[in-house]
Amino acid sequence: SEVRNLEGALGPLKPRRVYADKGYYSKENKELLRSKGIKNGIMYKAARNKPLSRLEKAFKRVVSSHRYLVEQAFGTLKRRFGMTRATYMTLQKVKAEVIRKAMAFNLLKALNLSVKPT
Repeated sequence: SEVRNLEGALGPLKPRRVYADKGYYSKENKELLRSKGIKNGIMYKAARNKPLSRLEKAFKRVVSSHRYLVEQAFGTLKRRFGMTRATYMTLQKVKAEVIRKAMAFNLLKALNLSVKPT
């Protein structure tokens, strides 16, 4: 799964910071980010009978404020552009479909920014 393989999810990217939900929280992923010099924005995961500390909760709020922007885009892509399932079977065609829908999303966003409410 991609949660276990954060390195594979990063691919050739060299980000300065990675924001991710608590599904990515593991010692291995923390070490991977540290070894690559990437700042860790992975949310903490509470364990049974061990709630998050006040500092961990504050960190979670900060990470959430950044993650919601990305989650909002994915929600729009799913809701308005039907990106719940891939239409095609081959990876090349699926990539092209995602790019087309992302371009449509960006055009919609630009249109919404350019229209002034009256």
